[in-house]
Amino acid sequence: MRIARVKWSQGLIAAILVLLAAVQPVLAEVYVTGPIKILRTGWNSDSFGLELEAPQQNPAGCPNPLGYVSESSLPGYQTYYAAALAAYGAGKPVTAVIDSNTGVCVHGYPKIIGINLPG
Repeated sequence: MRIARVKWSQGLIAAILVLLAAVQPVLAEVYVTGPIKILRTGWNSDSFGLELEAPQQNPAGCPNPLGYVSESSLPGYQTYYAAALAAYGAGKPVTAVIDSNTGVCVHGYPKIIGINLPG
């Protein structure tokens, strides 16, 4: 009886390990790298957008796929904007981190959730 329990628990542990190995993390972002081609502000709101000299990504399926946008009500906005201004002024490339969750857009554009600057 004890041997049967040990084998059953070993089988259960093995099955759990196989399931855990099969689970892949869901990516919630897409990375786009390139020099900033256009830095936009406004549209009668406290927001900014940018276009990169790289193929446009639109992982969330937003209706306006030309560029990426953030607005002041979103967490990280001031940090993203400061990074974009610094890179644009220095002529340095950036890596824009874009939300890839379906339908997550800002004013109809793909949503910026981070900007990485090269070291």
